[in-house]
Amino acid sequence: MAGLFALFGVVIPNAWSIALVIFGLLIIIASLTGYRPRLPALAILLIGLVAFGVTSSGYVATAPSRTIKSYSLTTEQARVEKLSLTCTVTTGNIHLSFTSDRTLIYNVAFTQQYFQPAPTPEIEFKNTTSDRKLTIDASTTTARAR
Repeated sequence: MAGLFALFGVVIPNAWSIALVIFGLLIIIASLTGYRPRLPALAILLIGLVAFGVTSSGYVATAPSRTIKSYSLTTEQARVEKLSLTCTVTTGNIHLSFTSDRTLIYNVAFTQQYFQPAPTPEIEFKNTTSDRKLTIDASTTTARAR
């Protein structure tokens, strides 16, 4: 199950806590029923617990990814006073960050994890400027907008 969680990018923020509670309940139930697990069985259970906890609690957030397409605009290319940003991702997530680089208005990068079992995403990107107001509409199917 841990492998499926890693493959499909499932992240459960409290996975370690949940796994430890389930592990404790299994030990209590085994003790109450009189079953005494042997060392190899406990070792396999512990290895499974660690594998499940690591993969489901956030490994996917740090998994290597590749940039599929990137769009950027600098202050030399356009004069903008207001910015309107709309991002839509049907499968995946959006990561919004800011920079101290005053020459960069935006940099939108669509990324995909190397091990994500999905086809190359369909990306739509539009930017329009009207009366010094920049409107950005970015959407994708299976990538992550950054």
